[in-house]
Amino acid sequence: MKIKIDNRKILLLVILVLGLVFIFNNSTTNITGKIVWPWITGNALNEKCTDTDNGLNYNIFGIVSKNDKYYQDECYMNTSFLKERYCENNEPKMKWYECPNRCSNGKCI
Repeated sequence: MKIKIDNRKILLLVILVLGLVFIFNNSTTNITGKIVWPWITGNALNEKCTDTDNGLNYNIFGIVSKNDKYYQDECYMNTSFLKERYCENNEPKMKWYECPNRCSNGKCI
């Protein structure tokens, strides 16, 4: 007994299965409309920007962090220039500031 196989039906079935796999495997939104990235765990995309010295505070060393990235206040070479890190609109920012006396260990002294 010989079974006749219709190549067009097999091709259509393969395309349908591959299409369904692609749709369910590569979906970037869940039912609530929030972005879901399977390779990122937790809520990393929405993490809040934090600053340990609470903003533009030139006399205190601080560290800004967001999404597991860290930026610290630092002095430029052996000058009086401070690279001050802070948060603005929930994003890490940087501002150059010239200390009145000198800069040491990421703060004006």
